[in-house]
Formats: sequence, C-alpha cells, structure tokens
Amino acid sequence: MVNELVNKLNVKPFKRIRVIRTIGGKVANAMVTGINNRELILTEKLLEVLDKDELKAVLAHEVTHHKYKHVELSMIIWVVTGILIFSAFSYGVEYLRRLRYSMIDSWETIFFIVYMVLYIIAFASLILISRYFTRRAERKADLEAAKLVEDPRAYIRALAKITVVNLGPMKVGKILEKFETHPPPLKRMLEAAKVYNISEEEVKEIINNVVNELSKAG
Repeated sequence: MVNELVNKLNVKPFKRIRVIRTIGGKVANAMVTGINNRELILTEKLLEVLDKDELKAVLAHEVTHHKYKHVELSMIIWVVTGILIFSAFSYGVEYLRRLRYSMIDSWETIFFIVYMVLYIIAFASLILISRYFTRRAERKADLEAAKLVEDPRAYIRALAKITVVNLGPMKVGKILEKFETHPPPLKRMLEAAKVYNISEEEVKEIINNVVNELSKAG
C-alpha cells in the first residue's frame, strides 16, 4: 500500500518502514521522521485496530506529509520564527538595560520581572506560530488522504479509531487548540466531511459505530 501511494504521488520511496511496539502496546500512531533518511513509522496497535481501507487512508496522510516536505518546513518555520522572535526579545532586554540608570533602587527586581514576562511572551509566541503552521499541514494531509483513498469515510473512521484507542479527546477548547500540533479530531473529521458532502450527523454516527465496535473488541 505504501509503494502504491508513493507511486501515485510521484515521490521518493521511504528509506525504511518500521513497525514498532509502544510501551504496553496500546498506542495507535503513524509518523514520518528524518530528512535525508526518511522513515515511515507505524505502531503495532495501529495495524491491529484499522482495517485495510482505514490503514490506507492513514498511510496516504503520512505520504502526503512526505510529498510536501512538512517535516522540513516545520523545522524551517521553527528556526526562522525563533530567530526573529528572540532577536526582538534581545533588543527589548537591551533597551531595558539602558534604562537602568534612570530607575529606582528596586531596579534589579523590576528588571527580573519584566525579563521573565518578555521571555514567556517570546516563547509562547514561538509555539503558537509554529503550531499554527503544523495544524495547517495536518489539514492539508487530511484532505489529501481522504481524496487519495476515494473514500473519505474510511479516513474519518480511522481518525475516530485512533482517538478512541489512544483515549484522546474528540474536541478541546479554542485556547488549548492554539497550542496543539494537530486540530482536534472531531474538527478534522468534520472538515474532511464538509469537503466531500458528508453530513455532521453521519460523522457522529461513524464515531458511535467505532466506539461500539472497539468496545465489543476490547
């Protein structure tokens, strides 16, 4: 299936495909790693819980990451954004130092507090900006995956199964979502469903069926 998708998207084959067992063997996941030596990593649990169509949909998602070089782009965005943000942070700290001679006796305490506030803002900004772009990459991979397998319902089922098996939440608050690398699973399912004219009611039915299926198997 991987070779079929690689050929379909006209990308270089993975250097290696690894199937790993996580601690306890209870985590269902797939990921692309490496730059020069690109690897596709799958967990045993993922292969256990997904049927053929669902697995193909997940593989299509990962091959899409490979095609659009999302790993490299994420690193570039992180580095460039980090340089810009912390350059501004350094400038702000230097400006504070110049104010030292006009400050009162409690300057050291004030400087430390402002320094920490600026550092937290800089670090939070770096995370928010980089996570925004990783979520966009995930959305693109989601839509490509649903399209490649010609059955978006298979991908929706796969996302539902992975979320349930990993005991993850289907949705999170809007503020927390900003710090996540992936959009909430339910949001991902609904976005894919909307593109392929699948109703929200049908998505919820798919999720309920998945929960029932895994409960019986579990």
